[in-house]
Amino acid sequence: MNKTINIIAAVDEKFGFGKDGKIPWHYPEDFKFFQKMTKGNIVIMGRKTYEDLLTYKKGDTLLPNRHCIVVTSKPDIPTHDADGVRGITLEAGKPEQTLHWAKTISDALNISRLLPGDVFFIGGESIFASGLNMADCVYLTFVPGNHNCDRFFPIEKLNQNFQLYNMRDGQDGLRYKTYVHNIWGQTNPTNLG
Repeated sequence: MNKTINIIAAVDEKFGFGKDGKIPWHYPEDFKFFQKMTKGNIVIMGRKTYEDLLTYKKGDTLLPNRHCIVVTSKPDIPTHDADGVRGITLEAGKPEQTLHWAKTISDALNISRLLPGDVFFIGGESIFASGLNMADCVYLTFVPGNHNCDRFFPIEKLNQNFQLYNMRDGQDGLRYKTYVHNIWGQTNPTNLG
């Protein structure tokens, strides 16, 4: 079965998604949407996003029930395990909380082929930009206001290669938009329902 490659992010009215290494807003509804969409799947992130997520984690778990792949050029990433996958387990006895390390996006996608679920790129800027070259779907939550972000979603690239597929309003002024790559035309990628 083919995996669907996706991007998921929340942005403000200026398409910012982060400030000083943090998400500058708190919307439980959007957090639940992120959880629902990524649970049981694979999330790919950059090292800075991984380090930022560590400040949000509760206990020993980081995004439970997902395979996390961190892309970093740092030379001190863990070495290959016996099965050829770079990785460590975040919590002993819980294989659904596995963390893998990759040096490139290509390496991350190769690792994802060995894992169950679809792929979701979750940040930061360079991961989003690379992901837009191969994504089937982009899920953007628009939060109200300008939050003076210092990290921005590459909206020009999205506008050039994707079309709006679906939009719905949420609570507290949130707006959820799903974009599909232009190669899909008016057809429906498998995970959109």
